[in-house]
Amino acid sequence: MSTKKNKPKYSDLLQLAKKQFKDENYSGAVCSLTSLIDYQKFHKNDQITIEAKFWLAKTYEKGFKNKTDQAVHYYHEVFNSSNLQFKEKARDCLINCYSQGIGVKKDIVKADELYNGKFKNK
Repeated sequence: MSTKKNKPKYSDLLQLAKKQFKDENYSGAVCSLTSLIDYQKFHKNDQITIEAKFWLAKTYEKGFKNKTDQAVHYYHEVFNSSNLQFKEKARDCLINCYSQGIGVKKDIVKADELYNGKFKNK
């Protein structure tokens, strides 16, 4: 009797990636998250895709492969999404990145604009 192996659900893959992040297995987290984003590429504003991009940004912000600029890139994508929950979290992370110079040149003016809701994204 042959059994058919089911593909993991996207939400399960996201939970795995979050666990990998919390366990500081950043390489595994990036692999899981980028796979998830690739699977979901036709649903760019899908809840799972936005959350995956947020966690991918968090992983890069930790300094994974010295690609902190990728953190800023993905935070901007989440910030520009229609997902209010993660939009606010991404805004807070962008404020931190700009005020600390993580992945971008330190820019207190941009950090303040984000904080005050006046920042105009590209």
